[in-house]
Amino acid sequence: MKKLSRGIKLRKFLHLLTAFFPVLYIYLLRKEMLILLFSLTFLSILIDVLRLEIKPFGRLFYSIFEKLLWEKEKKIFTGASTYLLSAFLSVFLFSKPVAIATLLFLSVGDTIAYFVGTKFGKISLTRDKTLEGSVACFILCIVISFFIPGLPLLVLICGAIGASLVELFPFGVDDNLLLPLVSGLIMEVVNYLLV
Repeated sequence: MKKLSRGIKLRKFLHLLTAFFPVLYIYLLRKEMLILLFSLTFLSILIDVLRLEIKPFGRLFYSIFEKLLWEKEKKIFTGASTYLLSAFLSVFLFSKPVAIATLLFLSVGDTIAYFVGTKFGKISLTRDKTLEGSVACFILCIVISFFIPGLPLLVLICGAIGASLVELFPFGVDDNLLLPLVSGLIMEVVNYLLV
């Protein structure tokens, strides 16, 4: 079992807290959610650009947040920016139930996959993904599906399969961005075919 640093535990806890956005979307109109997510995405990307381009700002940023960053994020946008962009795109592109489901898959399924895979994973499937983590992601996404009204269960299960596969395979694109877009597209297509 791999020991997780406090910074990584806090990062993953914050990732889990992003479930706040799809839950909030249950109560907000689409336009209100888009305005909120656009504002937060713009602010996050602006901070990333300032951090990467202005050295004093970057030093201040790293003095506060360095323990929360993956090594690769020191040269590219943070997971916060990619998550917010994917949340905005999900709300913009997909129906409300699909956007809520796919963002919950990302917030909860992806986080649980990391913890289970890191702590209990024995069967490696890719460089840093395990069978145990992927199964945990799939199971959590299925459980989440039972709480999403407005879509047939088959649609949600197809979305859960898509989310689990994106979480498992390294496609070269941040899964914070890819997971909700792929699983949302799958759900929209399956839902269209069923109607």
